[in-house]
Amino acid sequence: MNPVNKKGGYCMIKKIIVVITTLLILGLVGCSNENNDSITIDQKYTKVTIVELDAKDLLSFEYRIINHSKENVGPFYIKYIFHHKILHEYFGVKEYPSYNSTEPTEVTLIPNETFQGGNNIETLEEHVDISSLQDAITNTQAIEIQLIDIETENIIASQWINKFKHVDET
Repeated sequence: MNPVNKKGGYCMIKKIIVVITTLLILGLVGCSNENNDSITIDQKYTKVTIVELDAKDLLSFEYRIINHSKENVGPFYIKYIFHHKILHEYFGVKEYPSYNSTEPTEVTLIPNETFQGGNNIETLEEHVDISSLQDAITNTQAIEIQLIDIETENIIASQWINKFKHVDET
């Protein structure tokens, strides 16, 4: 047997293994990206409203979630992450999960289903500075909405909320 052919045969097998491995990795990455895009938080309908009331102000979240896949997604819950210090000061938390003992909200979406919902959180202070709150929400990445898988606690999807509305009910 010629040693050149033997070595050339091993090189060919190595090349085939590298090509197959690369294709498998690219296929897995493609699948994971597809799953991440299967559920979206519709930015057009996702917003924060500060409602001025007589006693305290209320931060109201509204969102719309769309399942673009052919499979059920969930159960999951909504979590709001406050990335700006003004929100920490006004609401006393850095995270606000919608899934807790007093308000256990969980969502499962069937294929091509849309879900619209919301949550409210009361301010610690009597009233907040509306203009500074609006500036933080609309001009920085201050509030993030996340969809959290109930069983694994993994993030299914996330989106920045930068739409702000003010309602005066005093």
